[in-house]
Amino acid sequence: MSFVNVSGDTAVIRVPERFNLVNTSLIKSELEDAYKKGAIKVTADFRDTLFIDSSAIRDLVMVYNRVKPENFQAINVMGDVYKALYAAKLDEVWNLPEPTE
Repeated sequence: MSFVNVSGDTAVIRVPERFNLVNTSLIKSELEDAYKKGAIKVTADFRDTLFIDSSAIRDLVMVYNRVKPENFQAINVMGDVYKALYAAKLDEVWNLPEPTE
């Protein structure tokens, strides 16, 4: 299953419904391929995500640290995922808007 698509210089992660230790290694591997294809920006799309654990948050921070801060974007962050990122203070770092749900 492909979680990462490359569009120009941007790798777009379609974050799975349950983002946890089970699938973080798959996404990291696909991101490495995206970097080799020239991706220098990363967008994490949480549209379908209902759950995120600490290992997935750690790996997203590693992605953020690898690309320049202005080249990382998290979109469609809602519900419990927003709460988890808020608890990690990533809402401030990633400039996440408060969900409107």
